[in-house]
Amino acid sequence: ARDLAQRAAETQIVDAIDENLPDGEEQSEWNYDALAKWSNTRYGTNYNANALRKIDRNSIDEELVQKAH
Repeated sequence: ARDLAQRAAETQIVDAIDENLPDGEEQSEWNYDALAKWSNTRYGTNYNANALRKIDRNSIDEELVQKAH
């Protein structure tokens, strides 16, 4: 059950990143505020947009998955 919950969290995190930081869009169009708010609300993290901007987009999922568990 725990593995299933972890996989579900990983999927939700990747979906949220794809929604708020779309790969095909300019970085200036990315919504770091929405991603930070989503993560903070969903997983009790304490991110802000500036903190997320400092993380490479390809590493944000790993960072959020670690903090979510």
